[in-house]
Amino acid sequence: MKIIRKKIYGITQRICHLGIGFFTIVLIMSAYSANYFYEYGLIRKSLWISHVFAGFSLTFFLVLRIIWGFLGPHHARFSSMWKFQEWRKILKGKTNSIKWNWGHHPVASLIYFIFYFNILLLCISGIILAAIEHNLGPLAQNLYDQLNYSVELKDIHEALSLSITLFVAAHLSALLFHEVKDKVPVVQSMFSGYQYKEESGEDKNENDNNT
Repeated sequence: MKIIRKKIYGITQRICHLGIGFFTIVLIMSAYSANYFYEYGLIRKSLWISHVFAGFSLTFFLVLRIIWGFLGPHHARFSSMWKFQEWRKILKGKTNSIKWNWGHHPVASLIYFIFYFNILLLCISGIILAAIEHNLGPLAQNLYDQLNYSVELKDIHEALSLSITLFVAAHLSALLFHEVKDKVPVVQSMFSGYQYKEESGEDKNENDNNT
């Protein structure tokens, strides 16, 4: 088995990925710490304030990633991740006929679209809650202490948070699984930009055409 590599992920895409990943973990840790370890007082308040600002930072990297999804290079664009025909085959159980070369696997692309949608809703609900409960953010002047829909909005926000937490756990588990199963350095791809995979017949033809 010959393992080949190719530069796939550019610096902007990698920065967005790392920013979204880092601040998502900060949000999860700060929220669970504030809820379950400190009931009252300054520490709980400080944790929620750090949670709010981590949410603002996450929103920045998410917006940058969305913009880059339309303006960036090929493998950063959402159009390269949109693989409707492959998704149909997956739903029909025809996984053996799926063709995947470089970039995101069709299954990963679908999961990422769901993740981006959920985290966008999470950021929007978080910005509104930050304004209502903490008088912070761009909507604070208009929404502070407007508690009419805060309970329902908080329930939605917490449900979205749970889905994101499950995604992070599944994502990290999948990375570890492929590292061990396929024996290729998957984790490093968002640091170096290189993607590794087993050489296929299409790759050999591409290399022959380039020589």
